[in-house]
Amino acid sequence: MKRIFIMIPLVILLVFPLVLTSCGDDDDKGGGTEPVTTDLPDIPQPEVNQSVDFQSQDQTAVQAQTLVQAQLFMASGIATMGAGFLAPVAGADWGSSTNDCWTWTYTYGGCTWTYAVCETTEGYEWTMTFNGTCFDPEDEPAVNWVALRGFMNTDGTEGHFYWYEVNTTDVGGAWEWESNAEGRHCTWTFYEGEIDPANEWATFTWTKNADDSEDMTWVMEDSKFVSHVSADGNSGWMEYYTKNTGDWTLYWKIVWNADGSGSWTTYDESGPSTQTWDSGS
Repeated sequence: MKRIFIMIPLVILLVFPLVLTSCGDDDDKGGGTEPVTTDLPDIPQPEVNQSVDFQSQDQTAVQAQTLVQAQLFMASGIATMGAGFLAPVAGADWGSSTNDCWTWTYTYGGCTWTYAVCETTEGYEWTMTFNGTCFDPEDEPAVNWVALRGFMNTDGTEGHFYWYEVNTTDVGGAWEWESNAEGRHCTWTFYEGEIDPANEWATFTWTKNADDSEDMTWVMEDSKFVSHVSADGNSGWMEYYTKNTGDWTLYWKIVWNADGSGSWTTYDESGPSTQTWDSGS
């Protein structure tokens, strides 16, 4: 799990000054008023339904609902991670383009951020470059250090991002996504290092069905969650698996129904053990 908790703070750290200044005065931004192309597509960011309601005050039901909501909350955060990287595009003032590239530079303290967007025949490329003392003042100042690099195709249905170890060209981690044109089915894959099947450590797949119910599979190292949640969140199920000697083994399953009943079943060597609650709990 370490990579997920490294990646999120890093993205927030790098993007926050840009998001903050994009709402400030024009004097704080890079020169020029020509905006980046207005038809820049969005990275898919599904609104994972976290509003599940077991409709029961039974202690087991309350604990089960908390567990389900926590996992849905984590999945939602991971799925929307890329949106923060693109946040400055909407608010920044961009200089005139050079070879179909726009740049925006912001300086704060001893650190300068340069955010660049380039339009290519295949889609759009981004880089975020640091110069100066951007982290610990005792560290060696960054010199044209590319901290983040990304690509997205012309309709936003495919793309990837790389982030780099501080002041190096070593890839710290990467993630990529693909979705259908309607944005109702999306897959994210995360890597420790370069994008390579050998480096894959997590995947997240999300589907919104015709009735607006949602299916999700979230695999991280030796853990896997699979869920189905109704559109109103009042019914569904979630399963948790662990990997044992290469095979996935069901560890628990939680089911909640529209009438307020439900069950929580755990599995071990002695067999399944089930706790239930009903609509009157």
